[in-house]
Amino acid sequence: MYSEDLEPMKKRQILKVGKKDREGRIVEDILAEEVPLTIHYNGEELATLLCSPGYEEDLAVGYLFSEGFIESGADVFGVFFHEDKGVIRLEGKEPPQLVKSMQHKRTVTSGCGGDPLFYRTIDAVSIETLPEPEVVRFEPVPWENIQGLLTEMQRQSQVFLATGATHCAAIASADGLELIREDIGRHNAVEKVVGACLNRKIDVAHKLMLCTGRISSEMLLKTARIGVPILVSHSAPTHLAVEMAERLNLTLIGFARGHGMNVYTHPQRISFNV
Repeated sequence: MYSEDLEPMKKRQILKVGKKDREGRIVEDILAEEVPLTIHYNGEELATLLCSPGYEEDLAVGYLFSEGFIESGADVFGVFFHEDKGVIRLEGKEPPQLVKSMQHKRTVTSGCGGDPLFYRTIDAVSIETLPEPEVVRFEPVPWENIQGLLTEMQRQSQVFLATGATHCAAIASADGLELIREDIGRHNAVEKVVGACLNRKIDVAHKLMLCTGRISSEMLLKTARIGVPILVSHSAPTHLAVEMAERLNLTLIGFARGHGMNVYTHPQRISFNV
């Protein structure tokens, strides 16, 4: 999944102290790597993302799409990644003037805070311009399948299993995962999935977006913008995210753990027959 020169984990010796070992012992621990990635588009420096190494093109394209700079993967004509500098340069179609005029150079951390520009971009292009997920001819997904998909996503979360320090996102059909991405930032993980779908021309009209971490409004909008009809998380959504999901005709599921889940909006896409 990861190339050797973009290793997302590092080993380090630490002092491990326990209840029965108050003096501690030296052990080798595995830590998640965190690196800066600076994105340039058409010669303009847009942002520096603090992220996990790997899948830089997917992350950059997903970020541009989520921010409203591009409308599809076809809008990007060229990608040049300078690994030694942590810089990725993309060339493509000029973004809408309103989006471009609001752009300013910034650093986006791997923490929980959303990017304020994202909200301004959404306000500018209007929620009404986002595609509504397709309802016609949508075969409801058995709820037990969703539990199986989440279990499989956890099983394939290699960096999380080794470090406990990453979030995960995936695109899946009702029958299985199609692609999975990990990152120290939950926004980055989703944008890597979005970018991968655009770069590979994956039709998401009948797919599910799976992710870890809470579903805030910006996480919901990233999913809605690409047209995925079902968003599932282990964690909770915010009230604003639920309101947006209702308005955008998107099925939102939270607390999908063990043998249960909360379906907050549009349950018609889920089958509860056992």
